[in-house]
Amino acid sequence: MLRRYFVDGSSVSFGIRRLSTDIFSPANLQRTLRELNEPKIAEKAFGTFTADGKARQSAVLIPLCLHKKQPSILFNLRSNKLTRHKGYPCFPGGVAEEADRDSTHTALRETEEELGIKSGDVEVIGAMPRFKLPRDKMEITAIIANIGDIDSHKLDINYDEVSVVFSRTVEELCDPKNIGETSFRGAHKDVIYSSPVFIAGDYKIWGVTGMLLHLFLGRLVPEFYRKPARPLKFRRFYESGAAVA
Repeated sequence: MLRRYFVDGSSVSFGIRRLSTDIFSPANLQRTLRELNEPKIAEKAFGTFTADGKARQSAVLIPLCLHKKQPSILFNLRSNKLTRHKGYPCFPGGVAEEADRDSTHTALRETEEELGIKSGDVEVIGAMPRFKLPRDKMEITAIIANIGDIDSHKLDINYDEVSVVFSRTVEELCDPKNIGETSFRGAHKDVIYSSPVFIAGDYKIWGVTGMLLHLFLGRLVPEFYRKPARPLKFRRFYESGAAVA
């Protein structure tokens, strides 16, 4: 029963028992990974955006950590020096290079380049299902990993790529007051797709990062993350940079 992941004590913000650090136990993380990779769940989550291996490959790391002894997740704020998605909160990661052995290697290499976290200090849990972004002609694999007890102020940050590093506790991310939704609309104001939005202090986590976080939390702590894990509905698809019927 998932109830074993709660301990006595009041929540900081919404009156539910506080989560214990056991949510990052090997058993719970392996269960989470197994459920995320079940074919029916993956199909529901990604639908026609399932990867087919025909696009550029990229990978991100979902870095689980303890911050002040609380189960947390680490995020980057992309540097304003970058040409795309500048100033957006995201997970560390990037496009695969020819020398990369696999998606895990890509995610670990990029994390070390951006934050200075050595691959030997990272406990890789496993990969979420790969999915594609037709508009960007790219496929993304999210690697779940535990980076342990960390102080974001002591990281060796590459400021050419990252402007800020911050963490949020799982409890804060699950607080209904910090969760919303945004819709992306086409030229005729029809909804193309919707994305979860997480309020993280001064930042809003949305887009691909918000979607991955939404899917992950829904399996990690299903009794604590109350937002329904309904499938994202796509009415149009982006191909070659333009929406088509």
